[in-house]
Amino acid sequence: MSKFVPYIILFIISLIIIFLVVLSASAKANSDFSLHYKFALKLPDNVHVAHVLYYATIVGFSKVLPNASAMQANVLSMMIFMSPLLLLLFALLKRAANGGMKDLPLGALAVSLFIMTPILVFADNRFLTGYVTSTVWHSPTFHALRLFVLPVSLLALRTFIGGGYRDSGQRVYFLLLAACLMSLAILAKPSYAIALLPGLCLFALYRAWKRQPVDWGLLLFGMILPGAILLLLQYLINYGSGDGEIQFGLFLSARQHVLSATQIPLRIILSLAFPLSVYMLYFSEARKYTYLNLSWLVCIVGLFCMYGFNVSGMRFRHAVFNWTAYSAAFALMYATIQFLVEKHAVERRQSPQVEASSKRPLSRRLLFVAAVFALHVMFGLIYLFLFHSYPV
Repeated sequence: MSKFVPYIILFIISLIIIFLVVLSASAKANSDFSLHYKFALKLPDNVHVAHVLYYATIVGFSKVLPNASAMQANVLSMMIFMSPLLLLLFALLKRAANGGMKDLPLGALAVSLFIMTPILVFADNRFLTGYVTSTVWHSPTFHALRLFVLPVSLLALRTFIGGGYRDSGQRVYFLLLAACLMSLAILAKPSYAIALLPGLCLFALYRAWKRQPVDWGLLLFGMILPGAILLLLQYLINYGSGDGEIQFGLFLSARQHVLSATQIPLRIILSLAFPLSVYMLYFSEARKYTYLNLSWLVCIVGLFCMYGFNVSGMRFRHAVFNWTAYSAAFALMYATIQFLVEKHAVERRQSPQVEASSKRPLSRRLLFVAAVFALHVMFGLIYLFLFHSYPV
């Protein structure tokens, strides 16, 4: 029974966060939660919807509970997406630690990843304009996407470091699992796939050039093919009618928020200060860590999409490609934490005579990255509890 206690506690924490977010958002008639709820109720009459996973949960709850309010339906929907994510973060970190860390610090890391934001020195609205944030509370569709980002990224990692397959049945299992999770991620919101697919192609070409192993079957049939087909269908649904078009324009989307040439790089640094500091201070180890390198490449592709592409017409002000960088930043934050957790676990196994990590002197670089991480978490807490006071 004791092994379930951390999951029960984390589930309760997720419920508290859900109520804080949804109660705040539902109080504003023009919030994303309120607008998306109304939009979902128009289905299936409104065909100009591609990422329908969140909408499907709203429609489902409205059928099962016809008297449920918008707030109640959104709380139930977020319980499907947000609560499992927090539990998943803990489970993944526990696996990475492999017995090298106790549940309390792992749970704290999971909650921190769940709520952390950029170092919000200049934030003046709930959209965190100009930042590359891994946490945005105002968008229900982004919450739906975040649940699938890490499973998809870890399956993508298997493309490069998988240990092979026991038999053809296991190979088919991973192909179907990858295709299914990729499809669910895109149906939730296509943003992460837009960065992941080009990043995977570039990473695979680099590894092929270096004569390093690539699981081409999983890459092509589990990731690229189902992802490309769904993205094409979504493009035709969203833009086939001529309602705006995707166009290239460097920093055009950022300029609508009156960001200067100096503000953009500064906010990128404040957004990614933790993974940047870890990669620089642990460079000799980090450059060999495949998951971290893949996550950095995908995040760079996401940043290129965020600052290089936009949608013309009425959707221009929505900055739809920002979500591509946001979702990639979430995967990068997790990959960075996993790198540190695994490094700590290896050091514990190599030094079995040290019973408690508290007895081992902390290095200056670890203290520095921990301080940077704490800043991300501190501003994440401030953003969460002040979320209701930000102007829409």
